[in-house]
Amino acid sequence: RLQGDWSSDVCSSDLTAQEVADWLGVSARWVLSHASGVNRPVLPSLKLGKAVRFDRTAVEEFIRQCVRMRCRTV
Repeated sequence: RLQGDWSSDVCSSDLTAQEVADWLGVSARWVLSHASGVNRPVLPSLKLGKAVRFDRTAVEEFIRQCVRMRCRTV
């Protein structure tokens, strides 16, 4: 199941939920809940069987969007 936008080269920069969590300073559970769409904003992800992977570029764009959203609400 594909969530969000992906570049054509998914495998070259894929990250695990724990790697994304470490990068963002949150728990892996937070990452997975945002990846599944349970919580907003939705973090783009790719589910491969039981594994969930994240494209580095998509995570960087997610961060940029969150910063813009935060700036608009302040």
